[in-house]
Amino acid sequence: MHRSVPFALLGALLVCAAPAQADDAQAFDSARRRGGVWLSAGLQHNALAYEASNVALQTTAEGVPALSLGIDLWATDTYGLYAGASVGFSSMLTVPAQGVSLRYNAHQFEVGARGRWHLGPAADAVAFFVGFGGRATVQTAQVQRPSLLVDTTAIGPEVQAGFEVPLAGPRFWLRATVRAGLPFFVRESPDDSGDADRTWSFGGRLEAIFGLTGRLHGVVAADAVSQHFRFRGEGTRAGAVFNAEADDLLLTGNVGVRYAW
Repeated sequence: MHRSVPFALLGALLVCAAPAQADDAQAFDSARRRGGVWLSAGLQHNALAYEASNVALQTTAEGVPALSLGIDLWATDTYGLYAGASVGFSSMLTVPAQGVSLRYNAHQFEVGARGRWHLGPAADAVAFFVGFGGRATVQTAQVQRPSLLVDTTAIGPEVQAGFEVPLAGPRFWLRATVRAGLPFFVRESPDDSGDADRTWSFGGRLEAIFGLTGRLHGVVAADAVSQHFRFRGEGTRAGAVFNAEADDLLLTGNVGVRYAW
């Protein structure tokens, strides 16, 4: 009877150890993947420049409120999907050439897939990644006559590369991303600048993720997108324009929360 006591104690220890081992494995997997969903609020600072044969425009929209959200969904610690959006809530800007103020807004959307390589087997190993996806930027402006600012939609493929650096395991880490794109679909409304024949974009994002409690993290991020459009031929924007070029710089800073899984 007494000989069964050690076996009973051993069985009890194994039963207690099993959940702990499962929790440790889950925590390791979560720290290794660094997946999650995030929501943040911030401000946009957008600088817009436009030049044609007979007209030039430079203006800035400052303090455009924006709500940003996104998801990092990793099927494994090596392959995953991402999606994000930044939705503006409009602000006023001044059109110097016309001396009037009008309402302006900007939105951004992205989606794609990533591959990632860790520099070691540890959960907090530094990782490099590359990605491929698509980006859409949508800018809207209050109607003017003549229309120097118009609604603009640009959509196209984008490649990205970056790295993740854990500074305190899963509790605090940084991610930096650079991007380059080729917006092949450019549409302006109600007037246009001609036929877009040379377009490109580039940008980047810097994120700091830090633990708050449990799976809830804080996130501070800064994002930049610069896009260039060259148009050939005649357009109806500003009455009539020829061989126009547009350069937009969209900057977004936000603070929010991130739920890790």
